[in-house]
Amino acid sequence: MGSNGTMGTTGNMGTGAGGSGGTQGTGDGSTGGGMGGGTSGGSCTAGMLQLTITSGGNHDHLPLSTEEQMQFVMLINEGGGGMVTWAGGDPHSHTLTFTADEVMTLANGGTLENKESSTDMMHSHTYTITCA
Repeated sequence: MGSNGTMGTTGNMGTGAGGSGGTQGTGDGSTGGGMGGGTSGGSCTAGMLQLTITSGGNHDHLPLSTEEQMQFVMLINEGGGGMVTWAGGDPHSHTLTFTADEVMTLANGGTLENKESSTDMMHSHTYTITCA
């Protein structure tokens, strides 16, 4: 649940700041502003995903297949943590596990740096990931 916006101040024409996804309140001069709406969660589309490998050898498992992109976008938009598996055309795959906080960071347009995959075939990969 999002947080409420701030109350407007008392004055000749007080206004209240609206929260993200909310509306701005206005006052009547004596009572100040109304409550703004709460903060709403973000969302992600495959076109918004940006993945960059920061370490991991001579291959990167990028670009993700359409199925891998959709699996990852669904994980982000559902708002919980979970795992995604990336193959990227290589003969093996890696799993990345995301916490609910990491998923929320991505849904709100933030960046995860140095996100490491599972170790497979004696190596792992590290990525910088954003959905903005």
